Amino acid sequence: MVRRLVLRLRPRWGAEVIIDDKAKEKREPRINLSQSRNLKEEPFASHTLIRSQKRVDVIQVIRCIAALSVLFFHCKIQLNDDDSLRGTIDWLFNSGAAGVDVFFVVSGFIMVYSTNGKYDLSKRSNSVRFFYKRLLRVWPPYLVITLLLLGLQYLFKRYNPYISTEYILKSLFFVPIELSDPPFYGYPLLAVGWSLTYEVYFYLIFAISFLFKSYRYIFLIAYSAFTICVIPLISTGQIDLSAHQPIAFGTLGMSFITNPMMLEFLIGVAIGLAYLNKTFLVFIRRVFPTWLAYSILLLVAWQFLSGFWGGHGITDWGIGASLLVFVSVFYFDRMKFPGPLIKLGEWSYSLYLIHLPVLFFLTKIFENNNLPSFTKGQSALFLVAGFSIIAAYLSYQVLEVRLTKFISKHITFS
Repeated sequence: MVRRLVLRLRPRWGAEVIIDDKAKEKREPRINLSQSRNLKEEPFASHTLIRSQKRVDVIQVIRCIAALSVLFFHCKIQLNDDDSLRGTIDWLFNSGAAGVDVFFVVSGFIMVYSTNGKYDLSKRSNSVRFFYKRLLRVWPPYLVITLLLLGLQYLFKRYNPYISTEYILKSLFFVPIELSDPPFYGYPLLAVGWSLTYEVYFYLIFAISFLFKSYRYIFLIAYSAFTICVIPLISTGQIDLSAHQPIAFGTLGMSFITNPMMLEFLIGVAIGLAYLNKTFLVFIRRVFPTWLAYSILLLVAWQFLSGFWGGHGITDWGIGASLLVFVSVFYFDRMKFPGPLIKLGEWSYSLYLIHLPVLFFLTKIFENNNLPSFTKGQSALFLVAGFSIIAAYLSYQVLEVRLTKFISKHITFS
């Protein structure tokens, strides 16, 4: 048996040098630049962006929990006030809307992690390419499901003939609806779409940051500080980080871009950069014991279950959401999780979109067939949850995978 000795040396520039004793005659080390590509283009080199790319399953589990939390938060209205399960469901999911804040922090993390070494920042076209790929990821499923809900409303005669074309277009293209009720700024046809307006806005700013090459994360910080702190300070003489009561401006666009909801994405970005920094990762794991991580998770659970500091934004649910993502990726990134949780995490975007149309459809089916009793109670709650998961799987396969592949095949950026 021929024995091999493989030594892996990591120089400061991040290339992986592999010396194989079977190749000693040539005396030429093999160099794998897959992990070092574009490292010189990234900020905080040389210690940043040296971790190998791998799937972080705990992120999918977090997405699964966030999506289910939003689902049960919306669907618990099916339980009567005197239902034996009502108290338990209220206790578990009264803060279910916090799943949106969790999604925002996760998005910031994923953008850093998924773009690590994937884009040549010397090419300006990659800024457009990145934004196109993110838009392709979120818009087609959202568009189809929104139109599906519109069709169901028309079918069951719940369509409002007085809604304006402007409202429909804003709903379809991630534009805030009206200058009221921050951070929602009005609800689109598919109500959960208000959060996707922030998501796409973050993708746009992240794409623009590519133009700043090695300073792209500095740009993100500077832009966020300018819009969230400097503009309000100059205009009103004060700074308010509350997403529900931000500084009031006279225009919808200005009110939207200065809303502090953006900070949750920025915290996710910071967590992603810290996670990719091997030195920082080792430091955290050595200095802070694992039991402290579990203690923090208990505090996060307490915030969500108790309703303490409840509400969207970095001063409320954003605190727990940030701690949840930070602790999870730093301490549980190598943990094995049940396959169904990971799968549900993969389908979480579809589940987030489809559960309201499923709730509407099943409710109207029973009402139109003189079976209103099936629209209330525990059985109705779990019926909607079950059908939503099935619909999410179908949406994921058809809309997120096949449809986006079809579109990307015919519309590409080189």
